[in-house]
Amino acid sequence: MATMWFAIMRNEMFKLMTYFALPALLLGLAGLVRADGGLKASEVLVVANSADAESVVLAKYYAKVRNIPSKNIIFIRSSKGSEISREDYNSEIRDPLVRAIEDARLKATIRCICLIRGVPIRVAPSASLDKEIIQTYEIVDLDNLKLIARAITFASTVGVKFPQTPAKADKAELADFFEPQKRTPSPHPRDAERLTAEFAKQLKLAETRTRQLRGGNQTIAFAQLRALQMDLLGMEGLISLCKRLPHDGMCDIRDLSKRLDAARAQIAKMLPDAKDSSQLVSLLYLMKKPVGVVGVHAHIRSMIDALANDTTDASVDSELAMLWAGKYPLDKWQKNGMYWREPKPNSLLMTARLDGPSSAVVMRMIKDSLAVETTGLAGRAYIDAGGMARAKQYDKNFRELANFMAKESRLTVRLDREDAVFGPNSCPDASLYVGWYSRGKYV
Repeated sequence: MATMWFAIMRNEMFKLMTYFALPALLLGLAGLVRADGGLKASEVLVVANSADAESVVLAKYYAKVRNIPSKNIIFIRSSKGSEISREDYNSEIRDPLVRAIEDARLKATIRCICLIRGVPIRVAPSASLDKEIIQTYEIVDLDNLKLIARAITFASTVGVKFPQTPAKADKAELADFFEPQKRTPSPHPRDAERLTAEFAKQLKLAETRTRQLRGGNQTIAFAQLRALQMDLLGMEGLISLCKRLPHDGMCDIRDLSKRLDAARAQIAKMLPDAKDSSQLVSLLYLMKKPVGVVGVHAHIRSMIDALANDTTDASVDSELAMLWAGKYPLDKWQKNGMYWREPKPNSLLMTARLDGPSSAVVMRMIKDSLAVETTGLAGRAYIDAGGMARAKQYDKNFRELANFMAKESRLTVRLDREDAVFGPNSCPDASLYVGWYSRGKYV
């Protein structure tokens, strides 16, 4: 899962401002636990790396000054580098953390995990997604392309030739519904797009011809279409065909729907464990039932593309946010359950990190946050609310935030309504910056 992108709307932003009142907002969230609202100390889990002595010191100090119970401090033992492999993340961070939380009976209590400097930052792309898996996909897909090429020839004869079809259709092979054909030349993988397009074209023409037939010839043609749909497009395609064309009782849509649901459930059960080539082949064979050869081909192509452009890297923080989410795809993005439009409740945890260039800087951030809570936050707030027309509503929220802060805080607020972003050295005495138009360029 790639790093999650948290969208914060106005009301969430106002609530966050009550306890994220520090320049450390972007790095350390040192003022995460506040006496005047937000998270309770008992709801925060502090995680440090026992292989890093400074990480341990920071964790204990932070928990002490924030009144976080000692049982809420968990020490994992991991490499001290910023990056960790997926396998080591599972064995050194995720699994020990789950066991420790469950042993301390904290699962129902914890809402936020605060990672301390010394805990790795990035999960590297998964090493288990290797060339062997891609080769397995390619071998299976070549067989699929052969079947698609043969099906094109079969489809071109529907409504044209009328051979005797098998009495027991469910137990017959696709070729049993058609006259013997010449051997189809083996296709090349580069022909995949052309073959699937041609099959769709021939199938549509075959259906048109079948509609125009009557009597026994229509029955034969429908039986051929039924066999083609089942093999090439699966039960999903067959159900769709049965709804479109008259079939004289040759389809039991209710029974097909039950079988389709059962096949999907079986696939969902097998999917998480399909890690080696033999398990993968079994899964792909099973997938033919609901989606057919063409559907499996499309799935294989998408998986090969994903593996060739591996997107399974992630931040440790975002992976831990999914700690109670069960099994989920590791590639690309996951839907953000904390987004304001998503149904509640969800299983996501909030994550924060106390980190910086050195342990001394992190310690200063913690102490500065305590001082600010006593003296109040000084400096200026810069809010960038001008720019793209497509972000009109979000800019409106920023303007409302500026008005709120100007009335309810002691900060000097500068609201920018121009298209241009804040330039370098144009925000002196900045204590807060809110905006997205130059993300990653101006902090």
